[in-house]
Amino acid sequence: MANQIDSSLEELSNFLATPPEMQSAHSYKATEKPSLQSQVTFEQLLIQTNTPVELREKLLKED
Repeated sequence: MANQIDSSLEELSNFLATPPEMQSAHSYKATEKPSLQSQVTFEQLLIQTNTPVELREKLLKED
């Protein structure tokens, strides 16, 4: 394997022996402040998620 990646066996062993590094938390921060989204009806949700008409009608009748 070391030969395939143009590395020595010692370099590969050293790399594999190191513990995995965690990504820093700041890279996951949002760039914008969260805001409330407008609510949608259950029917609108089914339409937006491309639920088949037959299933959508069945689910809406079960109210």
